[in-house]
Parts: sequence; structure tokens; C-alpha cells
Amino acid sequence: MCAFSCRCTSSSGHRKRVGSDVTSTSAPARRVASAIALALGLSMFGRTDACMAQTDTVQRAPWPHPTCNSVADDYAPSSDLDRQSMLFTSERSGVAQVYRCHGDGRVDLVAGTLNLSGRARGFVSLTPDGSGLATSYRMGLRQSFASIISVLRTPSGLDEGPALESAGGEFFAAQASIAPDQSRLLFVSDREGGLGGTDIWMMERRQDGSWSGPHHGGDAINSPANELTPVLISADTLLFSSDGMGGSGGQDVYMSVARGGRWSDPVPVTAINSIWNETDAVRMHDGTYRFSSDRPGGRGGFDIWIWKPE
Repeated sequence: MCAFSCRCTSSSGHRKRVGSDVTSTSAPARRVASAIALALGLSMFGRTDACMAQTDTVQRAPWPHPTCNSVADDYAPSSDLDRQSMLFTSERSGVAQVYRCHGDGRVDLVAGTLNLSGRARGFVSLTPDGSGLATSYRMGLRQSFASIISVLRTPSGLDEGPALESAGGEFFAAQASIAPDQSRLLFVSDREGGLGGTDIWMMERRQDGSWSGPHHGGDAINSPANELTPVLISADTLLFSSDGMGGSGGQDVYMSVARGGRWSDPVPVTAINSIWNETDAVRMHDGTYRFSSDRPGGRGGFDIWIWKPE
């Protein structure tokens, strides 16, 4: 999984960025905290500071998904179009492929041209009309690189479309997430121009329907270490993981909201985070959050976990 998902990072040597005070209680910080709290589904009563995502109210601890996990790595959950099923990536066959966990708990390999035998595919992000993005390997001049491709959800499965050429190159570019209104997309890459490791990059939808060129997401949501698995739960609300922002340990989940043309200082979602690695956080239609973690209690490797805000 390491080469495909780029999540094998050290849990030591965390660096907290200078000048990013996520516990500020200024008026702008309180407004951002309110937006983050509403996005998380947390009550605002009794807490108005920027630690809202670090709520100290009683929450049910996350639990492993009861049916979809395997002894291999399972990660990258996302909602299917029926709003009841979950798409996710699993390496149970020996290579990353996209599976569907039905509302009744059944798990099957998604049909269609995306899941080509023996070739790694994953990290599906769909919009309400069935179009979307995924990650695959593409051959470069000397080696293959993880790259972003388009996909289409059909009644019979997931079909692979053209590559997003403007996002790719002779570097890692993967884990794309497209906003529900299709106004912007985010992905991670180790291309030149970042702060180090893998950073979050952005592309905006132009009026003619084409995508702008990639631009760096900014130092609010990036660090000299590794940022992974950005997920746009709305056009201006972002969940992502990082091991460079002084979290609980390994990769931790953070939330940021876009205000005035920039992303707010990230706030850790401490109800999800642990001393282990947490990535791939997404909000489902039923109000729960799904994420991947290698914490104890799962079936092995990375498993998909569930958290429901109270």
C-alpha cells in the first residue's frame, strides 16, 4: 500500500508549524470554529473557541466497521450514489481495488473497467451526477507514478475515463477529491513547489467547464512533512490528514474551512485521532464519519472505522 497511497510515514519527529495557533480565541477564529463545529455536527452550546473540533463533550469512541474490513489494508471510504452503500479501496486481493459495502453489510468487488485485473486502482471520489475521480498508476519516462484519472459511475459499475493530464507528471499525484458542486478539486503531490513531502494542491473549475492548472493549497493546510487524503465535504470545508502539525501521533485528521480566499488554520478532530495513524476521513449521508486507521482493534493493517458525533 505504501507506494500507492503514500501513507507510510514515521510517527516520530513531528513539527508544529510556527505561526499557526489553532487555539486562538480571536473573533475570526471563533467564526471559523463555529463553521467547523457546524460542519462536524457538534453542538455550539458552551464552547465558542477554536478548539471546537477538540470537543471535550462525551462522545462515543470510534468503532471498526463490522463487515467491510479484512486482514489486508482497507481505506479510502466514500459514499456511493445510492447514499446507503460505501465505496472503499482494499488490498485483500493482493492489489488495491475498489469494493462496495452494501447497506446490508455485503461486500463485493465493483464491476466495470476501473478494476482491471492486477492493476492498482482506488481513492474514488464521486459527484451527485456519477462523474468523479480516482487514482491509478501511469507509466512515466522511467517508472510508473500514481496519477489521477476520471471515472464514471454507471448502473453496472465504475468505468475508467481519461487521465487528468494537467495534474500529473513525473511525480506522485493521487488521492483526489472533488467538491460536491464540482467547483474545485484537491489532491496530494510531491511535485516541485511544495513545502516538503506530499502537499495538498488545488484546481478550480473555470466558467467554460475546464480545470485550472494546479496551484499549491497554501501553508495553512500544508507542512514540511506529509499531508494526505484531502476530502471536500463541501466546496469550502476540508478534511485531511497530516503528520507535520504536532498531532496525537502518526497521521492525524484535521479540518479547515475556506474563508476570504484562504484556508483557515487546521483544527484537529481529536474524537477521531489517536497515537496511531488516521487518514481518509469523510462524512457520510447518515451523519457518521468514516476513516482509516491502523490502531488496535481492527482486523489487521489499515481498517475502516466509524465515528458518530453526539
